[in-house]
Parts: sequence; C-alpha cells; structure tokens
Amino acid sequence: MNNQVGERFQVSPFFVFYITTSMIIGMGILAFQRSLLIGAGYDSWIAVVLLGIVVHIIIRMIFYVLKQEQKDITEIHRWLFGKWIGGALTLCFCMYFFVGAFNIYRAYIEIVQVWMFPTMKTWQTSIILIPLIYYVLAGGFRTIVGICFWGVFIPIWGLLLLFIYPFHYANFSNLLPLMNHSVTDQLISMRVLVFEYLGFEVLLMYYPYIKKAERALKWAHLSVGVCTLMYALLVVLTFAYFSSGQLSHTIWPTLTMVKIIEVPFIQRFEYIAVSIWLLTVMPNICLALWSAGRGIKKVFGLRMKVSFIFMLAALFLLAMWLNERVEISIFVDVFSEFGFWLVFVYIPLLFVLVLAKRKWLIYRKERN
Repeated sequence: MNNQVGERFQVSPFFVFYITTSMIIGMGILAFQRSLLIGAGYDSWIAVVLLGIVVHIIIRMIFYVLKQEQKDITEIHRWLFGKWIGGALTLCFCMYFFVGAFNIYRAYIEIVQVWMFPTMKTWQTSIILIPLIYYVLAGGFRTIVGICFWGVFIPIWGLLLLFIYPFHYANFSNLLPLMNHSVTDQLISMRVLVFEYLGFEVLLMYYPYIKKAERALKWAHLSVGVCTLMYALLVVLTFAYFSSGQLSHTIWPTLTMVKIIEVPFIQRFEYIAVSIWLLTVMPNICLALWSAGRGIKKVFGLRMKVSFIFMLAALFLLAMWLNERVEISIFVDVFSEFGFWLVFVYIPLLFVLVLAKRKWLIYRKERN
C-alpha cells in the first residue's frame, strides 16, 4: 500500500506504457532527421537503436532508485543529501521539467504559425492553448494520464499512414553503403538524438501514483521498445525519401512527407496532421508542468494549482520573448545539453549512490 498517495489518485501499471510513449514521441519526431546528418549520416538508424538500448538501462536504474517505499525523486534527494542540498537538486529538476514543457509549447506554436496561420501572432495562439493546458492540469494526475492515452492512441494511426504513402516514392538505395561510419560518428548521432528521447524521466515524479509500481517496469520497457522501433522506421523512410542534399534543406521532414498524402475532400492534409498532433503535445506539456508543480510543492509546500498559474504565465511571457527560429533552436540545444547531463549522467550517478547507501545500511544492520 502506498503511504504517500491515496489509491483513488493512482493509476494501473499498464498506463505507464501510454505515459512513457506520449513523453518520448513529441514535437521532436517532426524535425529530428536533418540533425542526424552531422553524425553517422544515413547510417544513423543504428544510433537510434543504440540510444534506445541506453534508455532501457536508464529506466531500469530509475525503478531501482525508487522501488523501496514508492518514493519519488524529492524524497530520494532528501534521503541522500539532506534537506537543503536535496531541495536544491529537486528544484533543478523542476526547472528542467518547466523548460522542457516550454520547448514543446513554443515549438508547437511555431509549427502552427508556419504551416497553418502565418499571420497569427504568438500571443493569440497562447491565449487559446494556455486555458486548455490549465484545464487539464486542474483535473489532476489521472486526467493527464487520460490525455496521454488519447495522445498515443489517436496519432498512431496518422503515423501508420505516414509510413504507407511515402513508401511508394522511397529510394532505399540512398541507404547504401551500409555500416559506412565509425563508432565516433554513431556516438555523435546518439548525442544529437538525446532530445528526442527526453521525457521518460518524469517517472521520477509520478512513480508514487502507480499502483503496485514494480509491475510497471515491463510496460516502461515495452514503451521504449515501441518508440525506438517507430523512430528507426521513420529515420529509414526519411532517408529513403530524401536525398542528403534535400534533407539538409528541409526543416520539418516528417511534415513535408505528410504533404503528399492525398484525400479527395482535403486539399492540405498537413492541416489535419498539425491539428491532431496537439493531442501528442498536450501530454508532454501537462505532465512536465505537473512534475515541476509537484516538486515545488514538496520543497516549498506551495499548492500545485498556484504554481501552475505562475508557470503558465511564465510560458506566455517566454513565448512572446522567443520569436525567431534561431533563438528557438538555440534554446532547444541548451535544453538538450542540460537534459543529457541530467538524465544520462546524473541518473546513473544517483543509481550508484543509492546502491552504495543501501549496501552500507544493510552492512551496518548485519553488524549490529
């Protein structure tokens, strides 16, 4: 029985599949292919698989760190480092979650402006999105999980269409010769791909909200496996559809491929794709903000709905401040760098520290 969270606020373990999938498959899937050219080039599908394996390992570490007494990262920090240092580290995670939410939020507004309404101002789109985000956040964790379910179930059919239509125009000889890049090139591509996989680490915050959380591990692994397969297939299809010269000048390769889908009664199918993709974006934003709000509550005791208001106001103001594509790209790069160190370096370090402390406590207990 969970001593921290009432059972009526918890969700079944299999929902972890939808939560993890919705956090990994976000805005990055629309534009990540071009950035892979700087590493292993058209062999980068190998980097996708390798990074997926690394994420499996990180998730296993997270479950080990949190498994006893169903603690979240705030209590693990306090247990390891004390109240003040632990609180400061938790606030770093809160800032990270907020910036992650903002990245997704601003990227979606940019796509709406470029692909649907070029004359629409950023503040006008924000006025539409922010009340919707607050409505979902105010519903609590179970409401957010419901959005995660629909954010995975509905857009997945759009991705299936995407795999079917461009296939007729694909030239798979673009992928040849295979295995033509060094290990260093693959590592560079893996580093570039980090941003696409970020998001699964919100598990550090919502772990106590899972019933019998130890049973959720298999669902988390299944989610990462499905996401890795989808990314790998999309990378292969993109490389077969675009030549390297075309891809280097295409900002949103996935949306560009969506444009070729023809439906008799719809002239611009990408309008449908961008609109439906809001279902994928909402879980990213809402769960990241919810995680930041929970961390703030655990550190300062501030009510989550109050912190949501402040964070949404900050989203609105930051979105107005970042208007240029170059500025947005730099912001994403900085977030990706921070996310790399926090997720792929700090979490393994945390795993080692927790393992060492638990071994030490067992040793002391046996001696006494």
